[in-house]
Amino acid sequence: MPSVYRTLSKVVRHEVENVTTLPLEDLKNNLLQQFFKMYDQTKQQELNGMSPRKAFYNHIYEGKRNATYDENFKVMTCVRPKIRTRRVILYKDIKINGNYYWSKELINLGEQKLPVKYDPQDTSIAYPYIGNEWLRLLCK
Repeated sequence: MPSVYRTLSKVVRHEVENVTTLPLEDLKNNLLQQFFKMYDQTKQQELNGMSPRKAFYNHIYEGKRNATYDENFKVMTCVRPKIRTRRVILYKDIKINGNYYWSKELINLGEQKLPVKYDPQDTSIAYPYIGNEWLRLLCK
């Protein structure tokens, strides 16, 4: 027995020696079961109660293969900072990663905390969620 096993207690040594291994074929079958039968057919809240498989087939059959590159697409593909909400500073600014963003609509909000998104490739724009929409803010 290697020296690693000598330092183990009798209980742990017994468990290490009696570990069962899963044959590769069984592992493959279990993964296929998990990915393509269980997860793929389970209804997801994010997909409006549809399973990923059904959502995929609905998308393909509707013919929607290309996304339109508009402002909504830009907002939905932006990332959130580590701290997902930011407070409006002095009724006029929001600070994200050291940059201050401004819009007239922030003046009426007070010092609320708002969920925000930003594009790391274009730091001139950020998007806070105000009301029921993502508002476009410009960097100072």
